[in-house]
Amino acid sequence: MSARSASRRNVIVRIVVLLVALVGLYVVWPSLLAELDRLPEVDRLNPVWFTVMLACETASFTCLWMLQRLMLRSTRWYAIATAQLSQNAVAKLLPGGTAAGEALQYRMLVTAGERPEKVGVALAASGVYAVNRAQEAGCTYCYAG
Repeated sequence: MSARSASRRNVIVRIVVLLVALVGLYVVWPSLLAELDRLPEVDRLNPVWFTVMLACETASFTCLWMLQRLMLRSTRWYAIATAQLSQNAVAKLLPGGTAAGEALQYRMLVTAGERPEKVGVALAASGVYAVNRAQEAGCTYCYAG
């Protein structure tokens, strides 16, 4: 492959990536503007609530890691936490990223030394559990509202 064709291919790849980013921005822009309009309301929020939010989010992640650790019957906190955080990031960043995130989490846990059949069952069970808890929370919200 000549240097000229490699350079041309790099330019084409960059243009495609730029177009994908522009389409993504076009889709996200209206909701982003709506949220930015509400930014001045943050000044009225008591800073103590940020600490409470951080503590609740930390507790949420820790409980999920404990659940997966229990289902895997593992002592590898670091592997479970990093795999779940990576799964969460991929699921949030990519369109339809939940499937890709779960596949990444599976691969990371298997690479860390967990048995593949245990990982598959644990991820499926924790996913069902998470969906069930989200539905219960939604029903509670509907009844409370």
